[in-house]
Amino acid sequence: MIFGDDPEQRPIERPEADRELRDGAVRSVGIPLFGLAIPHLTGSYGELAWTDPWWWAGHGWFLLLSFMVWQGNRLLILRLRRQLDWGARPLRKLLLLIGGTQGYTFGLTGGAMVAWYAAAPFPGIDWPRVGLVTVVVGLAVLFVTHVYETTFLINGRLEDRLRLTQSERARLQAELEAVKGQLAPHFLFNCLHTLGVLIRECPERAGQFTRHLATVCRYLLERQKQDLVPLAEELAFFEAYAELCRLRFPEGLEITTTGCGDRSGRHIPPASLQLLLENALKHNGCSAARPLHITLEFEDDALVFSNSCPAAADPPAPGAGVGLRNLRERFLLVVRRDITVWRTSRRFSVRLPLLLDAHTPASGVWN
Repeated sequence: MIFGDDPEQRPIERPEADRELRDGAVRSVGIPLFGLAIPHLTGSYGELAWTDPWWWAGHGWFLLLSFMVWQGNRLLILRLRRQLDWGARPLRKLLLLIGGTQGYTFGLTGGAMVAWYAAAPFPGIDWPRVGLVTVVVGLAVLFVTHVYETTFLINGRLEDRLRLTQSERARLQAELEAVKGQLAPHFLFNCLHTLGVLIRECPERAGQFTRHLATVCRYLLERQKQDLVPLAEELAFFEAYAELCRLRFPEGLEITTTGCGDRSGRHIPPASLQLLLENALKHNGCSAARPLHITLEFEDDALVFSNSCPAAADPPAPGAGVGLRNLRERFLLVVRRDITVWRTSRRFSVRLPLLLDAHTPASGVWN
């Protein structure tokens, strides 16, 4: 038994209870099999011969009964899956599942058998036979229900393992890209060169630079192993990284925050904003003659990062867009919502969805 617009904003998967039930082939075989086999095995046709019209009418009657029993219990199983989870209330779900399927099956089968004996040319209602057929059908329904639930659980566990593997792979790839991009020799060389200049010209600013650099390195090395961090922590890290960039580029970098969305209980994959700022600096530059304007706009369940860009952009360099693809994959796997990217003649914007009330380990805000 096998079960089974906007391209920028598609969910990675449906909830477990809404997964598609691909059992069409099984129903096409199981319904006629039970409808033909059970009355023959239980002797429900009595002395009727195949030449008797009632023999053929009985086959249609029991096929209809099999269809109604299967379909009705199938709908009941799907309804219970959406309302109750095995992990939350297993005993209640077991009782409702057995009680619901058996109650429906016994009532429908018993009524159909009484109607069959009343309509067909039998001397009377064979109550022992009615009870036998009802019990046999009830046992068959228990078996089919067990197969349905077992298949759902097995497929769910396999999908969970696959999703965890994909999430880990995406996290490791993103961690590697962050380390390669931010702790690479050129990054450290630029930071050390800037620090050397500041020590000679402005020791106070050199101290600020050192503190921000330590914060950035500590965050990247420790928080990259987490799938999610509190939004307040990510914003504090982003500010530390932005200060490093301001000290490296004393003129031309401007960051503006707009909106007043609720930031408590919001979570985001770590270093997401840092990656966007680094991409903006890499592709647009930053100087007094060519300033870079960054805007962070807060919404209730999202954060929009925008940066200014020239009207006529240079052709993309080889490998351009890898950072955004990695970021999109992380959001799809961890937040289960896609990022949205759009560009106008003067602005490049990325909308990052936030995960609300995520169950992540408590941690303090970075300073």
